[in-house]
Amino acid sequence: MTPPTGLTWSETFTGWLAFGQTDFNQAMLPEHREPATAGLTVVIGDLARFLAAQADGGIRDAEALPAAVSDGYLRCDGFAGELTVRAGTFQAFVPAGQTEPRDALHMRMRYDLELAGPAGRAYVLEGFKLVENDPGYDSWSDTTTLFIRIRQGGEQVAIGVLQISPLAFMRQLATFRGIGPTVWARLRAIARYQRYFAMGMARTYLGPPVSGARPSFPQDRPRPAWQALPAPAFERLAGTRLARAIVEFHVPDLAFPLNLHRLRRLDAEGRPVDPTLGPVLLVPGSGVRAEMYYGQPVGPSCAEFLLELGYDVWVETWRASIDLPPNDYTLDHAAMHDHPKAVQKILSVCEDESPEPVALKAVVHCQGSISFMMAAVAGWIDPRVTHIVSSAVSLFIDVTESTWLKQRLAMPLVARTFKGLDAQWGIRPTTPAAAVFAAAAKRMERPCHNPSCQVANFMYGSGWDVLFRHLDDDGNPWVADPVHEWSGREVGYTPLSLIAQVAESSRHGYIVPSPTPPPGTPPAYLAAPPRTGAQITFIAGDRNNMFRWQGQHRAARFFDESVGPGQADFVVLPGFGHLDTFWGRHAPTVSFPVIKAGLEWERGTPPPHRATAQPTVGEPLPPRRGRILSRR
Repeated sequence: MTPPTGLTWSETFTGWLAFGQTDFNQAMLPEHREPATAGLTVVIGDLARFLAAQADGGIRDAEALPAAVSDGYLRCDGFAGELTVRAGTFQAFVPAGQTEPRDALHMRMRYDLELAGPAGRAYVLEGFKLVENDPGYDSWSDTTTLFIRIRQGGEQVAIGVLQISPLAFMRQLATFRGIGPTVWARLRAIARYQRYFAMGMARTYLGPPVSGARPSFPQDRPRPAWQALPAPAFERLAGTRLARAIVEFHVPDLAFPLNLHRLRRLDAEGRPVDPTLGPVLLVPGSGVRAEMYYGQPVGPSCAEFLLELGYDVWVETWRASIDLPPNDYTLDHAAMHDHPKAVQKILSVCEDESPEPVALKAVVHCQGSISFMMAAVAGWIDPRVTHIVSSAVSLFIDVTESTWLKQRLAMPLVARTFKGLDAQWGIRPTTPAAAVFAAAAKRMERPCHNPSCQVANFMYGSGWDVLFRHLDDDGNPWVADPVHEWSGREVGYTPLSLIAQVAESSRHGYIVPSPTPPPGTPPAYLAAPPRTGAQITFIAGDRNNMFRWQGQHRAARFFDESVGPGQADFVVLPGFGHLDTFWGRHAPTVSFPVIKAGLEWERGTPPPHRATAQPTVGEPLPPRRGRILSRR
């Protein structure tokens, strides 16, 4: 019998580990990360058997046969010594999904290792490389970047990102050794494996970019889009007094489902507290996620404030969420499909639970506010939506002169290179072009120890404090430091299809349909009187450097002129910027009471600005505060 042939090689990684973190990108921030190095030796004893058992994009009954990791180490000061590899496996090209059908375009390279540490402590390392053809040249970063989690006794103790440098890669190629009875057999084994690897790379990367990938927030085994969630049940959110149930809903033009986060506060025994008031829907902006309303680490969040009042709080994950696959959406699609379907789902669930008639109220922000108000004035929102609080921007878009010029000059150039922009590039750029963009953004913006915040400021406007106000006039933090750090995980990808629509709308001064709207979109949203009877409160911070407060003021006047006084009100939040309406240290005492008044306002009673004694005219924005043109 001819003995089997195989091969072996060694890999060397350098990078960072962080203890106490749960997100790969956050683990790379300087205040968390600790230097780490790793070396592994991979052995394939029987190459023919290994190749015969690899995934090929079709349906298989079992996982691909792994190679063995025979030796290795991981060094990091946080472990007070070296961790050595006792045993482990390596899988080259395996499908990301755990259910059929599998495909050859969303692949992973997986490392599963048993490690021995000082004093006999045992650890498990779970690592993967994200092998997907995302837009831009990313094959090098994909195949040289290893995302790892290290566990002890089932508990995660460290998370990190390791990379193979170009020099380490050249050394790796020199470590390939064949296993076999003759020199020819050994060389042939190396060549066969290299051919297998090259074909796997070609299948993945020689073709159009994939959809459904999330390079900013990579997952080893993502839930397939066609796999339904189990029946929704309230589960406690770790480290909070909140419970959450996730309710899915579908829209006709997306292959993946959207969802709603239904929240409950917990009593002293950890039991969900039933609401005493009706449902309220919270809609976040684009490039963020539902946790925008309830995930902040300190201070009462907006969702917690409303739960304490007794509301049944729902948060919409629409197509702009960074928890969903990136997609080229426009505000028209969200207005026609996402928000009406979300409203219908909430009303349906609540009607099944209560024999009483159900009315719904809504708090909407930024692009979620624009698209929700588009749906409202077009008549696509169920009339049982009785109150809307619109935050920051809606039907009329007013930006600073510097932002307007930046939109006109930069959009044509950026559109030639990118399909979208991602704030997470400030921490971990996924392509060389993304690295150049992030470097330019951080150079133009003042350092704030949060790279994704810097890049988001550059993406969405011009000058300092676009995303939110950092410091008050006395130099004190306007947003608490833990919230500022946490916000780095809460901003991500936004497609240029959306940015272009907003830029064109800012040129007109009001929202206009995109060049490719869905069938049934009106030629103009503001050409006819609004088709909603909801009581609407428009709010805006007078320090909002992304969208000026004057746009919301015009929206309230539009309602007054179209349907008469009494349906809409406008309230200025003095000193507030954009997202600090919800995240700012003073939000619980300033903006949250205004939101409460807007949700309770009935026609014929004092409007929210009078009920809260807040102004209806804001201060002018201070001079531009970027790195080049600075106030001080």
